[in-house]
Amino acid sequence: MNKVFFLTSINIIVLPILSNYLIQGSGFIYGNNGLAGLAFDYHISAIIAVIKGLFNTVAMIKGAAICIKFTRYYLIRFLCSA
Repeated sequence: MNKVFFLTSINIIVLPILSNYLIQGSGFIYGNNGLAGLAFDYHISAIIAVIKGLFNTVAMIKGAAICIKFTRYYLIRFLCSA
């Protein structure tokens, strides 16, 4: 549990600070080009990636096809008839 908390805090706090000072080379903290804007963009992209992973339609269709007995048998017959 402590390892997860440590890695999450590095991901949320340290990574935007390092990318602001080392990669961009700017010391700005506020504004769109500063640390606050960078952290905001990073968190929005992380939230969108989580939502996209939760609602993966291809995985849902595959799961439903495997769970339904008729479609599972049809898939086995279709894929094994070569």
